[in-house]
Amino acid sequence: ALKDYYNAHGAEPGRWFGQGAARLGLVGLVESRPYKNVLLGRSPDGQRPLVQNADATNRQALWDLTFCAPKSVSVLWALAPEDVRQQIEQAHHRAVETTLKMLEQTAGLTRRGKGGVRIERADLVFATFFHPSSRAHDPLIHTHALLVNLAVRHDGTTGALWTNEIFRTKMDGGAYYQVQLAAELRRDPLQATAAV
Repeated sequence: ALKDYYNAHGAEPGRWFGQGAARLGLVGLVESRPYKNVLLGRSPDGQRPLVQNADATNRQALWDLTFCAPKSVSVLWALAPEDVRQQIEQAHHRAVETTLKMLEQTAGLTRRGKGGVRIERADLVFATFFHPSSRAHDPLIHTHALLVNLAVRHDGTTGALWTNEIFRTKMDGGAYYQVQLAAELRRDPLQATAAV
């Protein structure tokens, strides 16, 4: 999956994000082997399973949470000088990061115990990929935040995600990103404020 769409079109390399990623030693750029291992439900080095259904062919490996800037912001980005483009990209990145932190705090949950009866808070693992254009090569600033189906509990144990809260907050997350992006663009002294 890393060599297809997410790293296509000259896009920037992916980056790890989330407290769960950091606790697993996944920092900086997304590299192919650790990425494939965690999608299988294994440790980044592939040595041990971190979820009950590791390596299962029917395992839900991830969910693609995509955050897209409004078209007006993307068009402004495409027409702007390089320094303004950089400011717009940084505003987008900060808005995405703030949104992912909010999702981790509110929807980072996993189950434990026989039949998964206990629900616990957990830290999440994201692989993020920034793209400046759509598949049709139109200006479209967006980030794919791939939420890996693997969470790290506060006691250091790991498990699959309990996704009910993720699905409940998915739309709220998109709206939260839009508000954060608008606030970031208004905070910086650039001409992008007219686009929001």
